[in-house]
Amino acid sequence: AKLVATWEHLYFAAINALLAYRNKRNISKTLAMETVIFASAQRQIRKAIALLGVKSSSANIATIIISSKPASIQNTFSAIKKHVSAEPDETVLELTEEKVRCICKSFGITEKELEAVTKKNDTRQAMVDLVIEKMALLQTQI
Repeated sequence: AKLVATWEHLYFAAINALLAYRNKRNISKTLAMETVIFASAQRQIRKAIALLGVKSSSANIATIIISSKPASIQNTFSAIKKHVSAEPDETVLELTEEKVRCICKSFGITEKELEAVTKKNDTRQAMVDLVIEKMALLQTQI
């Protein structure tokens, strides 16, 4: 979760992964991995996992469940809660100053890019927009 720029980041990663599969432009064998690829804005699976994969040292995790069946979503959600022995906490997706710095470094976003996209002193939305742009650019490389 430390490199996820709000729920929008995950939402657009999922949308891009679904579109890649629909258009037969996916580079991974599973929708889950394709979502990680887009969320990380990395073409290589190894790099995507290194950047956004869950590790034994992970304190907070962000998950997204993709299904057309509400029951499947609920069952998966319950299984995740049981497995991690924790209650959901959406605050881990919020952007803090420290998180913005980490995301900038990991996604190669420069201070100039952030300043150029920031409107009305809304650095939060600028960060989200830049991460989504990085994911969109990935689609052009696949």
